This record gives sequence, C-alpha cells and structure tokens, in this order.
Amino acid sequence: MSTTRTNTITVTGNTPNRGKVVRTNKQGITRLVNAPINNGRTPNNDTARKVRANAANRRSTGDLRQQLVNTYLTFAYEMRPGLEQKIFNKYLLLIMHSIDKIAGSSNNNERYSQLYEKAESLTGTVNLSVQNKSAEIITSILENISKIDSSTSKKLASLLIF
Repeated sequence: MSTTRTNTITVTGNTPNRGKVVRTNKQGITRLVNAPINNGRTPNNDTARKVRANAANRRSTGDLRQQLVNTYLTFAYEMRPGLEQKIFNKYLLLIMHSIDKIAGSSNNNERYSQLYEKAESLTGTVNLSVQNKSAEIITSILENISKIDSSTSKKLASLLIF
C-alpha cells in the first residue's frame, strides 16, 4: 500500500521504496531517490562541516604558547613607573587566560571575563617593584613553558590588585 503526499512516498510494510522521495529535475524527469536525512545533509557532510569548524576554533599548543610569549612581550614593553593599575591587571588577566588555555583548563574563563570588565574602573598606578615581581614570575613560567598545568596561573593571582 502506497500513497503520495507532496513529493514524498510513504510506504508501509517491508518494500524496496522505503525512505525514498520523488524528485523532478530541470528537464522534467522524475526519479525516485533516497530521502535526505538531517535536513538534506548527509552524515558525511555534517561530519566534515563539524571537523572544519572545530579545526578553525582549535589552536595548537604551539600557537597558544606563542600567544602567551607575545602577550608577555607587549606587557613588558608597557611596564614603566606610573603604569596604570587597570592596564597592569588586564595584562595579567590575559596572561593567566593564555596559561589556562595552554593547560586545557576552562574553569576560570567566566571569572577572568568579570575581572577584566572590573579592571576598567580601576584607578591609580602600580609600584615598579610589583611590576618587576610579576615579570620574574612570568619569566619563570615562560622558561618552563612545556610544564604549564592548570595550577600555573595561580602564581599570578596574588598580584592582581582590586
């Protein structure tokens, strides 16, 4: 028993037409073809699309380490007597975020975002001795960049001034 409904053949029982639909091409030729699944996407296309999206969103550990080094170098360039507290905190938060990404930890992402926004309202300057201490800690982290783990960013948390 078979009924046609808007170009779809609904079949009951165990027949070879199960899962088929009627398609008409530009020349007017009508054919019975396999019904598309997943809204017209085949599983292979969906898988390929997901793999490309994940690859675009993922960065290799080497890229993340390079980002950390570049962020530190920019921070070191900014260090000087009279460095604004909000700039100091923002750089530390960016460095801590980079460290967590290298370690594969995402537990602090929300906290870092909130603190980054809070840093915008800070006033005042950071003492040069605090800047030097942060530089020493970050330099030691960079010297052991291959050993970064989820606890590494905690070394800098005490230097944040709020």
